[in-house]
Amino acid sequence: MRPVPEPPRDPLQSAHALIEAGRYAEAFECVQERITQQGGSTGLTSEATALAAVARAAERAGDAAAARRALEAALELVDWADLHHAMGTLLVRNGEEDGARAAFDRALAINPRYRAAALERALLDARAGRVGDAVGALRALSEGDAVRESEALRAGLERLRAHAIEDAIPLLRRAFTDRDAALEQVVGDAQARLEAGEPGVALALLRRAVIERPGYPDLHALLGAHELRAGHLDDGIASLVDALCLNPAFHAARLELARGLEARGEREAALAEVRRVLDASPGHDEATMTYERLAPRARAVATPRG
Repeated sequence: MRPVPEPPRDPLQSAHALIEAGRYAEAFECVQERITQQGGSTGLTSEATALAAVARAAERAGDAAAARRALEAALELVDWADLHHAMGTLLVRNGEEDGARAAFDRALAINPRYRAAALERALLDARAGRVGDAVGALRALSEGDAVRESEALRAGLERLRAHAIEDAIPLLRRAFTDRDAALEQVVGDAQARLEAGEPGVALALLRRAVIERPGYPDLHALLGAHELRAGHLDDGIASLVDALCLNPAFHAARLELARGLEARGEREAALAEVRRVLDASPGHDEATMTYERLAPRARAVATPRG
């Protein structure tokens, strides 16, 4: 009797297995295969997450070029603050300060409370000789937060004022980014649960994270996107509305909201959200494609049949 052949493995599953084995270049090709299968569309969150994992594996191996290629590919799919932050830190190490500044600025445009990005942006100012600007930005960043009283922050700012920038950096990172690191762990755990076929557990993790960090629009948007994919349309739409209340210029969240409204049968409302993105950013590729897809269908629904 012939053995029954195993079903072909999903490219994303293969990619994660290859990442675990340290074969990040092959993992990148697997993710690209999956993107091609999906038509190369934007908004492929699982694929973007896998590319981010490829980038981290490449960085651990000291392959900055491969890490950059993976991050650039991920940012073609999604507009996430943490990916812009990762790109910014990579560009800093490459000495590309203008590109790094633009990446951190974009991360902060998505999530103005993203402390790790705000810190790195301030450190760029300090390295450029604008120590006063950097100290002021870090003071503002610490206001209303327990970090304000930390010894690491006090010592880090003292060293920064003394222009001992490299001595200040580890202290300031300790003061500002511990909480962000914990958040990254929660998001990673949620993604692992999704890949294991446990969406309920993943959503519970993300909902708890939102409660603990209510001012993070990208976290509300991530929760909303996964709620939509799990079929919880009302919850997903509500989470995306929360993200947009915090950051009305969060185009990725607005387009995700449009997808949720379309799934609920509200095509005109979905089209209105897409138009808002195009009004603010006329050349936005994903919004243009979504508009071209939705507009004829919305007109067809609105036109009575004779």
